[in-house]
Amino acid sequence: MSAYRVNDKKNRERTMNTVSYLLRALRRTPALGTLLVAGTLMLSSGCGDVLDVQPPDLIPAEGLADPENAELLLNGAIGDFECAFGAYVALTGVMAHEMIDATQTAAPVAI
Repeated sequence: MSAYRVNDKKNRERTMNTVSYLLRALRRTPALGTLLVAGTLMLSSGCGDVLDVQPPDLIPAEGLADPENAELLLNGAIGDFECAFGAYVALTGVMAHEMIDATQTAAPVAI
């Protein structure tokens, strides 16, 4: 457990150093801060109502009630279940230490 705490402390220090570096850079160059504020205002002024968005991938309900699409709906539900169940099995295996996360970005495991 102590290996995790050391890594967390190093990550927190690295994050704090990055944040303090950015704050110092903004204090040294006020033009950069002004540019960031102006850019943020320009981007936000182009949006009328951010929460009033209609997603383009919605399927009309009338097409789903057609009996010809029953097999398509069934195959879609099976595929969604297979994907979710596979993710569940993999995640619980990693959490229970029955599987090892061997990606390059995985945190080191103290054995």
